[in-house]
Amino acid sequence: MNIFFTEENFSFDEDFKNNQKLTYNDLIKYNSIQNALKTKKSICLTISLIYLMLGDILNLPLYGGLIPGHIYVRYKDETKCCINIETTLKGFEYYGYMSKAGLDVYGSYKNSYGKELNKYQVIGAYLNNLGNLLISIGELNKAEILLKKSIKYLPSISEPYINLGILYDELNKPNLSIKYYFDSLKINPENDFVFTKIGIIYFNQSRMIKAREYLEKAIKINKDNKEAIDFLNKTR
Repeated sequence: MNIFFTEENFSFDEDFKNNQKLTYNDLIKYNSIQNALKTKKSICLTISLIYLMLGDILNLPLYGGLIPGHIYVRYKDETKCCINIETTLKGFEYYGYMSKAGLDVYGSYKNSYGKELNKYQVIGAYLNNLGNLLISIGELNKAEILLKKSIKYLPSISEPYINLGILYDELNKPNLSIKYYFDSLKINPENDFVFTKIGIIYFNQSRMIKAREYLEKAIKINKDNKEAIDFLNKTR
């Protein structure tokens, strides 16, 4: 750990946090392992991947740890002793992870949040990140392939289902979009973003009773959800 974070000085790239308008080249840079090895700065996913690859070479009991929107590393040996390693904070030992989406990241057997991920599951998280990147630049066919592979490797996180919902919405395939949004709710049933998107699809189909039902669910979870409030007012 000292070699990686102190001597080699791998660290979180603060420019990523401060950059509110990421370009395509920015997104490529932050997801590039090669660039991270060169600059020794990147985002949590890329730094954690490098750390896990080194652990694999050294035969160390390291695993990925995932919460919505973030990944870290966990050391867990045969005695079941666990140490959380926060790769964005120079390897700081940290245990206060909570889901930004209000999801119980430790309590549910239905999801993989807060649990040890093997190398294939970490690849699933990486593919989801790349799929999301491809959606942002309009490469929907490529994104679809990666997101479905992400689900194959890591079926118990909600993000790739949500991203596929967004993708099919953009492709004007509302039935597929709703299917994947509902799949995500099986893992994280308290996501107001997903309820909003479902409500908007029903609104666009002129199914106002269904639209109100899901928009009201979104607002119940997040009373400040402006998009849900605006569309709910349109249904009246």
